[in-house]
Amino acid sequence: MIKYIITLALFSCALFGCDEGFNFKGAVTGNQIYFQYEYMNHAWGFQQHGWLIDSAGNVYCYNLPENWYEPDSNGVIEADALKANILKTDSICYSINSTDLNIKIQLIEAAADGVLKEPVSVMADAGAFSYYAFLYDANAEKYQRILLWQTGDNLIENTSVEAKELFEWLDEINQAIH
Repeated sequence: MIKYIITLALFSCALFGCDEGFNFKGAVTGNQIYFQYEYMNHAWGFQQHGWLIDSAGNVYCYNLPENWYEPDSNGVIEADALKANILKTDSICYSINSTDLNIKIQLIEAAADGVLKEPVSVMADAGAFSYYAFLYDANAEKYQRILLWQTGDNLIENTSVEAKELFEWLDEINQAIH
């Protein structure tokens, strides 16, 4: 009888203790978000897909997420809203080496100081392929989204050398995912 109770107790601990490890939706509660790629198009029907990279190097992919939170007109988004977006992703579709990720994270502040060039019209009905970095303000619990590069209907370049380096790195990741 005691073996049965101990076995039942151990099984319960294992079952409930492991729940968080298998729960994809709970995986990012403490992680910061650093990068995003997004394709959005409103021509010929709505399209939206992309991915987000967290501090653990997880790349969370999404396709047509419902009730997606967007930054305000100044590029600011609440930390809770960005974390809620992670919960609306489809999967962890790629993983980044932590050493490489930490090197790239160090470039974000300098990229944020870059000036955006005036948009240049290059296509029609192509949508927007956008690459972003995020700066986190712990006091305000908000993120500032920084445009690194956008192409599609309009080409918008961030003049920072670091923004260009981050864009090229993120584009390589995007190519590996697709």
